[in-house]
Amino acid sequence: LMIVVSFTAVVAFEAVGSILVVGLIVGPAVVAALLTKRLWIMLFMAPLLGIAASICGYSMAHQLNASIAGSIAVILGVFFAAALLVGPNGGLIARYKRRKRKYADFVMNLLLVHIWQHEVLGEAEDENLLGTIADHLNWSCDTITGLIAIAGSREYLTTEDGLVKLLPKGIQRARSALER
Repeated sequence: LMIVVSFTAVVAFEAVGSILVVGLIVGPAVVAALLTKRLWIMLFMAPLLGIAASICGYSMAHQLNASIAGSIAVILGVFFAAALLVGPNGGLIARYKRRKRKYADFVMNLLLVHIWQHEVLGEAEDENLLGTIADHLNWSCDTITGLIAIAGSREYLTTEDGLVKLLPKGIQRARSALER
């Protein structure tokens, strides 16, 4: 495979130029890798992306009376930018959402473990009040109130007269968070 790629690159450099060769060898493979993590899909998708970029680049060059190689490379750059932004695996938006979800899970686990710890130690009456939890975790009361509302809707905990008590589902999640 290495010999075939080397031979193709050397012959193609003289035939169509370095921009198009590098663009068509690297571009479709990188875009396909950003769109999927399965090799067989990448092997199917990369040539299709190269063909689509060639057709779009050729028609753009024809309309603008510009370099065909440069136009194909520009289209591949557009494909790359789009895949980098919205790709399901390596896209920036997907990474942002994944980080945000992991952070929300971490914060929820931290809250549940904190409450559970005080229940196990028998300090729940004094330590599991809304204001006390906010002080211990150094979070605002709005943050604690929002988290407790979310945790309550998921049946992790309940509040009675400002005292936060874990439900069985919350105890289970706190334990599993500590086991990780």
